[in-house]
Amino acid sequence: MAFKVPVYVACLMLVAVLLYLVIFVFTDAPSKTQSVDHFARVHCPLSQETCSLSLGKRQLRVALSPLGLPAMEPLSLALEAVGFDLNSDALIWFEGRDMNMGQHFFLSAPVVENRPTQADFQGMIPICGIDVNMVWLLNVQIEQAEERFRFVFELSSESL
Repeated sequence: MAFKVPVYVACLMLVAVLLYLVIFVFTDAPSKTQSVDHFARVHCPLSQETCSLSLGKRQLRVALSPLGLPAMEPLSLALEAVGFDLNSDALIWFEGRDMNMGQHFFLSAPVVENRPTQADFQGMIPICGIDVNMVWLLNVQIEQAEERFRFVFELSSESL
């Protein structure tokens, strides 16, 4: 014999589960890639040359190699900084500008010596089978003295 639950009890249980899920999702802390204290879009052709940024007493030099933006090939990103300690949390990732291609994080390259003003990262971008002129956003995020800085470079595969 099947167990019968009154409809109103089933509805109440469903509402309770949905409320729990909504509360759980909205009370979750924002990820490190969502909240920043300082944000800047950088207009520099990083896929073709090294870019230097000046922020008052702070400076950041960003180099991506190989030049161009080859898909599915290892990419190296080198950071040199003045006024930033690169031994702190630094995140580097690619994401699509106009199309959700996910976030493709760079990994910190092994450090040979303690260099708080230099850091190297390794990563790659996937192939976009829909748009040969895919525009990527390269995000460079650095934490310094409990402040989060994010610099966004716009790179296009169109010119390659």
